[in-house]
Amino acid sequence: QLMRDMVLGMIPAGLFGLGLILLGTALIARPLRQLSAAATQLAAPQTTQQLQQIHAWYRDASAIRQAMLTGVQLLQQKLGQLSHQAQSDPLTGLANRRAMAGVLELLEKTGQAYSVLALDIDHFKKVNDTFGHDAGDVALKEVADILKHNSRTGDLACRSGGEEFALILPDTSLDTARTIAERIREHIEQTDVPQVGRLTMSIGAACRDADNLTPESVLKRADERLYLAKQSGRNCVMA
Repeated sequence: QLMRDMVLGMIPAGLFGLGLILLGTALIARPLRQLSAAATQLAAPQTTQQLQQIHAWYRDASAIRQAMLTGVQLLQQKLGQLSHQAQSDPLTGLANRRAMAGVLELLEKTGQAYSVLALDIDHFKKVNDTFGHDAGDVALKEVADILKHNSRTGDLACRSGGEEFALILPDTSLDTARTIAERIREHIEQTDVPQVGRLTMSIGAACRDADNLTPESVLKRADERLYLAKQSGRNCVMA
């Protein structure tokens, strides 16, 4: 009888103790489970915010959270650098053809009006042959800086290859695009490029309209106008 009474008396205390153990285990494990879930999506843009919202109430969990925050920030910074490198020209810092294609695709999907300038430095091969490729690189950087200076917020200046450039102008009519192109042409013509001297540029302009709805057709029309500018004596704008 004494043994039975003792066992029966211990059951409530044992259950209460077991409950406390389970509760403590759950409280300790909860931030670890949340950290584990966040660890599966470190590259996601919302991961930093999720980690900051986790209540890591004891030292070890807090240390793990801080280490993950540091790792996420470094990872996202690296991804951003790689994305920028993949979509920019290493010499001039302008967008490359991949970035240009992405912007044109977005403009096509949204149905937004835009114009395109196709730009080409006149007689650039002569610059390389006369002054060397290093001087040619200086000239390309100078032209890139002029394009940046004459670009508005929302415009995209690109180096499409060699001495060829492009300027994407969202919400821009053909007349406005022609004005911008003429301003760029004059700026380049009046600039003394170190090691090279004065350069000129031929520019073709085209806009998205009923006859040219796709990015490919708009780019083709701009290239055709650029070729016409070359045939017309260079250092001019054709639209």
